[in-house]
Amino acid sequence: MASARRRSNYIESMKQPDGGIVTKQEEILKVVHGFFEQKWSGQVVVDDGWPSLESQRNCLGRFAGFLYSEVTREEIWMVVCSLGRNRAPGRDGVTASFFKFFWEIVG
Repeated sequence: MASARRRSNYIESMKQPDGGIVTKQEEILKVVHGFFEQKWSGQVVVDDGWPSLESQRNCLGRFAGFLYSEVTREEIWMVVCSLGRNRAPGRDGVTASFFKFFWEIVG
């Protein structure tokens, strides 16, 4: 079984970025290494021209109150109603239809 698995995991050939095909394992390793070396190479980040947060400070102050306010039952119900019927907002697969139908229990 291990030998069969090893044969199925074997890469026989690979296309290079220039379109050429390589078949030797050393060449395939070089292509893979070059791909990830280029993918994860560092790039210079230029921050000139980005807006300053200082200019947004007064705007942020107005919205800070919303972060500390209580969320009401009506606000949650409005969000539940806005969800599609057969859409599951979480990983558990419970759909919005369930929440709407059993709102008196789960609300």
